[in-house]
Amino acid sequence: MKNDERRIKKTALCFALCALRFTLCALIFALCASAHAELTVGMVAHVKGQETNTLHGMGVVVGLKGTGDKIRGFEETGNSLVTMLKLCGHSTVSIRSILGTKNAALVSVMVTVPGTGAREGMLLDCQVASIGSASSLKGGQLMLTAMMGPIPAKNPLESPVYGQSSGFITIDSDDTPTRGRITGGCRLHDDFFNPFVQDGVITLVVDERYSDFAVASAIEEAINEEVFKYAKLSAKAINQNNVTIPLPPEYRDDAVKFLADILQLPLYNVQRVPTVIINESQPAISINGDVEILPTTVTHGGITITIGAADGTKPPTPERFSSVDPASRELGVENTKLRSLQESLNEVNIATKDMITIIKMLDAQGSIKGRVKIY
Repeated sequence: MKNDERRIKKTALCFALCALRFTLCALIFALCASAHAELTVGMVAHVKGQETNTLHGMGVVVGLKGTGDKIRGFEETGNSLVTMLKLCGHSTVSIRSILGTKNAALVSVMVTVPGTGAREGMLLDCQVASIGSASSLKGGQLMLTAMMGPIPAKNPLESPVYGQSSGFITIDSDDTPTRGRITGGCRLHDDFFNPFVQDGVITLVVDERYSDFAVASAIEEAINEEVFKYAKLSAKAINQNNVTIPLPPEYRDDAVKFLADILQLPLYNVQRVPTVIINESQPAISINGDVEILPTTVTHGGITITIGAADGTKPPTPERFSSVDPASRELGVENTKLRSLQESLNEVNIATKDMITIIKMLDAQGSIKGRVKIY
């Protein structure tokens, strides 16, 4: 009896150990999978035909307090006003009668349609910029302006009108009062969509920051292994930027479902590309924490910056740094991470515009181990 109990306990212990081993193996496999599949197809590529588009138009802003165009010497604004007034029934108006006004300005109007498209009646934001001699668009109102498509027609009079823009202008920055925006100022007259299936083929475009032959090859392999493993069809990486995918016959009526499954496929052994994004108009800098700099020295605006300083020189305090002779200011940064350089420059009150110049200089000399994207 006791031997039977011992045998049962021993068997139960074996089963428990086996279960524990299985759980540990599953956990290790999951951890390894998550470590190598940080990205999916949809995170590194987008569908061709789903890019943003720009509508454009030329309009007149009115209601300015003497900050508009000088019509004498820039008759385009006057001619536009005369045309609009005549369309409204004022048949006797002439450009001579409005030469003294400075309350109007000729402007360029641009509207960005998102890559996902837009429906008829949808309101989109407008960007407005002065063309003539106006000193400010503050307080102005855009008169009704026709918005043309991204591809101009051979005959401008035959260009299709996709929407109309109007409304009061908001100035984003006092430094550039001749540019502004109108929130929800453009109403679309037609649906604006781009087909993503062309001749039975879907094309994936690898995002610029991931544009690489290895990434395109990984996308091709993931699709062929998971989708076309037992089919005669196959995805094909054309180059480092494009991967073509034939649409299977059974999905011709459900291409959206097929594409959704493709974009969710995991990619193994593909790492995030260290990236620096610079917006010069704001100005603003966005840095991936993995961006590194090769040891180097750069000089800008009387400041000599040594990166990867062997002696581990620490950045001086802002007070001490500003008191040094501008012609001999030096800054040592031991850490070769670009983010550390940005933090050191912030400590000594270096302007963002100067930081952007320094980063562009480092990129030009090949010292940044990553991609720099400038907008």
